[in-house]
Amino acid sequence: MPIALITGASGGIGAAIATALAPTHSLLLAGRPSPRLDAVAQRLRATILPLDLGDTDAIHSDAENLDELDVLVHNAGVSIPGHVAESGVDDWRATFDVNVFGAVALTLELLPVLRRAQGHVVFVNSGSGRKVSPGMASYSASKFALR
Repeated sequence: MPIALITGASGGIGAAIATALAPTHSLLLAGRPSPRLDAVAQRLRATILPLDLGDTDAIHSDAENLDELDVLVHNAGVSIPGHVAESGVDDWRATFDVNVFGAVALTLELLPVLRRAQGHVVFVNSGSGRKVSPGMASYSASKFALR
């Protein structure tokens, strides 16, 4: 059975993607440990890969033991509400670290494995990357970066 790794699968769209893939794929659900992630993994008989996309330095050690992977679904994302004038650099950095740099770091780490399998990388994005929401400045910019 092909193997799919899904980030941000503890609820919402990520959990729905995991549920849709469960009949045809072995699932790895990547994320920070949480009861919600545990519940989804238990329901779908999936394996949890502890992973914090905001810590790009740790991504190598978190993912280095994956030697098979067919599908990588980037669904994780953070949103720190705020208008440009109300948000600080730390808010922008935290948003981009997860939404952009974490996704890039994980993709680069897993690219050799994905190439061997002729696998696929999927980025789940948001309409906020095309139409900026005034109170979501850093989130909208990070989603535009993934286009």
